[in-house]
Amino acid sequence: MLLVAAALTIATGDLSDASVILLFITVNTAVGVVQEVRAEQAVMAPPPCWRTSPR
Repeated sequence: MLLVAAALTIATGDLSDASVILLFITVNTAVGVVQEVRAEQAVMAPPPCWRTSPR
């Protein structure tokens, strides 16, 4: 949806608004990837009761 908005904004010649939309898309995608990686790491990590502590 935002890509369509960016394309229409570029088509109308308003490059400053298009750059803001594209920046928002980039930041939003980066945040989503980071959250996805952290969620996968949390799922793959062993539960705390499985961890051994040195004595």
